[in-house]
Amino acid sequence: MKSLTFNGIKKPWIYLLRGRQKAPFAPISRGMETVPGRDGAVPTTTNLEPMVINQPVGFTVKNDEEALFLKDELASWLYTQKPAPLVFPDEPNRTYYAVVQNTLEDFEKMAMVLRQGTIQFLCFDPLAYGEERTNPVSGLTTIANEGTHDTYPIFDLTVNQDSSLIEIANQSSLTTWNEPRKIVLGQVKDIEDTPIERKTLILHDTMQSTASWTGASEVDSGVVTGAFGVDSAGFYVENWGEAVSGWHGPSLKKALPQAVNSFVADIHIENWNQSDDNITGVGIIEVYLRDANNQMVCKIGFGDSADNAYDNQGVFVTAGKRYPAKRQGWNNFNGVLRIVRESDYYYPYIASVKNGKHTNVWEHPRYIIPGPGIGTNPVASIQVAMRKWVGAQRMYQRIKEIKVWDAIGEWDYETEVPIEFKTGDKLQVDAKTGLVLLNGEDRSGILSPETDTFTLVEGLNRIELSPNVTGTVTHRNRYL
Repeated sequence: MKSLTFNGIKKPWIYLLRGRQKAPFAPISRGMETVPGRDGAVPTTTNLEPMVINQPVGFTVKNDEEALFLKDELASWLYTQKPAPLVFPDEPNRTYYAVVQNTLEDFEKMAMVLRQGTIQFLCFDPLAYGEERTNPVSGLTTIANEGTHDTYPIFDLTVNQDSSLIEIANQSSLTTWNEPRKIVLGQVKDIEDTPIERKTLILHDTMQSTASWTGASEVDSGVVTGAFGVDSAGFYVENWGEAVSGWHGPSLKKALPQAVNSFVADIHIENWNQSDDNITGVGIIEVYLRDANNQMVCKIGFGDSADNAYDNQGVFVTAGKRYPAKRQGWNNFNGVLRIVRESDYYYPYIASVKNGKHTNVWEHPRYIIPGPGIGTNPVASIQVAMRKWVGAQRMYQRIKEIKVWDAIGEWDYETEVPIEFKTGDKLQVDAKTGLVLLNGEDRSGILSPETDTFTLVEGLNRIELSPNVTGTVTHRNRYL
């Protein structure tokens, strides 16, 4: 017997009965406006309304006890907070997104072994979706939308030439001025403008050796003890050393090739504070940026200092002020700590990295101005430290990679246009949400105001890319 699949689950004991009530296509509502002295009305809007699907179902039981068990299983299966995929066996390659509303009001016991009732599905989005399709795209490419409604593309692109501008246009989706709609990333360069590297990598340490690092003695809490070791994942604490109380652990320092004013520093770490045996680990990782006189210009830290909970948190410190950072999903952290300083303005950033994409992102809600003093001094060295509390359970910690760039501050441009995109960069552009990922990081801010995003219209679409990118476009056909 045929059954349906909801939320990715198919219950083999449920079978479909005749009498499904479903409109042949999505309900359409038309807005209109009457004009005095004119017959009829003027059309104003066209909208698709939510769709209701009533599906009778049945199942057999051995006794009342099994019937009660299956009713509970049915309720657990059908209750979802958000729309979930719904697939009927007689509509192959079509997926609806629905929630269940009301209850099985006509649920009844037909015989000793038979139960039946009607499930009411509500589709806020009344369209059916086909399977995901991915096609290569470069230059001018024709993409077919074989559905009965327009749909949104997702572009995954690789940059093959340094550039300050990337455009994606659909010559089959025109504006009221009969021009192609397009997505514009970056900045248009005037003929007088000079393209300029926004940042230059001056330090890249894969943390596979401590040879170029020297001992550090100053930390802003606790004491420096013990020594770092190195494995394939990076720096770890090989020896914690001896301490009577408080925070302690090793610390090392490394001079930058040159002192920097505006800069970007990325520190990739792991801080696993949850274990399979439910032992709470306590430990923190700190990164100090210091000036030529070894004074702390700023610091970013991350770790778990709770002895009765799993609670990874971050902090940024400059000019004597602390800016705490916290996000859900940071326990057993694998991600990046970042400090950006542009023309004396700080932009701290912390994010998990999963499958190459930044998630659970924390950014300070506005730029940080340290004011005159040490917080604006040029940075001459970087210092790393790992700490744990005396007597506390250690955890898995690694400092995996450090990159530091010398940057041009955002207020330092005159007739230069920054090169936003470097050869080898990976871009993902979602035309529906407007989300732009550059190397896995949300960079939606590089969308130009000139952007007029587009859909793939029914039929053939002529997609034109800037010559500096190639890649793929992914879409799902949508059906009324």
